[in-house]
Amino acid sequence: MTGFQQSEPARPTGPVVPIAGRRFHAYTAKHLDELTARAGLSPAERLAVRAVATVLPFRTNAYVVDNLIDWDAAPADPIYRLVFPQADMLPEVDVGRMAMLLAREAPDAEVRAAAHEVRMGLNPHPAGQLALNTPALNDEPLPGLQHKYPETVLIFPKQGQTCHAYCTYCFRWAQFVDEPDLKMSMGDAGLLVTYLLGHPEVTGVLVTGGDPMIMGAPVLRRYIEPLLDPRLDSLESIRIGSKSLGYWPQRFVTDPDADDTLALFEEVVALFHGALLASAGTRITDRRRGGAQDPGHRRGHPYPGAAHPVHQRRCGDLGRHVAQSGPDGHDPVLHVCGARHRSAGLLRRAAGPRP
Repeated sequence: MTGFQQSEPARPTGPVVPIAGRRFHAYTAKHLDELTARAGLSPAERLAVRAVATVLPFRTNAYVVDNLIDWDAAPADPIYRLVFPQADMLPEVDVGRMAMLLAREAPDAEVRAAAHEVRMGLNPHPAGQLALNTPALNDEPLPGLQHKYPETVLIFPKQGQTCHAYCTYCFRWAQFVDEPDLKMSMGDAGLLVTYLLGHPEVTGVLVTGGDPMIMGAPVLRRYIEPLLDPRLDSLESIRIGSKSLGYWPQRFVTDPDADDTLALFEEVVALFHGALLASAGTRITDRRRGGAQDPGHRRGHPYPGAAHPVHQRRCGDLGRHVAQSGPDGHDPVLHVCGARHRSAGLLRRAAGPRP
């Protein structure tokens, strides 16, 4: 569609599925015209949004669309603005250029070439981070690792370089667009362990992306488990940067591998304190209360399927991992905050010698 055909606002097509049994369903740029029509945008406004989405990434999911966005307030609704492209995210001249290409249904290759030119003018990797922050092992660079600060190393898991939904403010947008040379990723956690063994000044690892919690439990384990190596006795914290608590809480409750994910956390908290920094208004304590509500309930909707005994146990397990206080005499490490839409999970080693 070009965006000039006026259509009635409509909900995304597909069967209505109770939240407790829903599988993850993503919405991408091809759904934008329909979704922005639902927000009441004019044809010209919808075309401008689609123009931005040819340059910058767009992805959300059915949980965000059906349960977090107040469509009566859209497009001013803050969650809508958080995940849907805005025309002012690019210079007006670039929006106009891309909009004209879409309006005349230009060939995909021409659209991609124009989008590439616009992206290259946006400083996708500021401060030369690809060159200056990429560490080396035996004089060989380690793409997918970033050693920005002496005490912290970032790893970008190859399978975790997408998200349940993209935020419009994201400064790592280059990870999600059709620019392979701009992406950071690593598929071998063993290289990270080898690097850490040679750098005892590193006390923290940040598993980031993208969103590592987009990975299934077996793949997530391949990146977390090597960091439990007893030889890494200088490592004090493992952080997992994730918005899954806000954008897809089913990841911890009703997804098929929810139990396996919590089992992995159980293994980690034997050595580390546990904490999660939630986002987008998500609060574990609030969402664990009460039974399942109508899917149309806004903000305050409990974790999907919360009334089911198995899911209640999973919520309880997650809460215990988050509130884990560690050995006697050590303070708990617990952060639950969403005021600034920042998120991370933290699994911190208990002070003192390992058991």
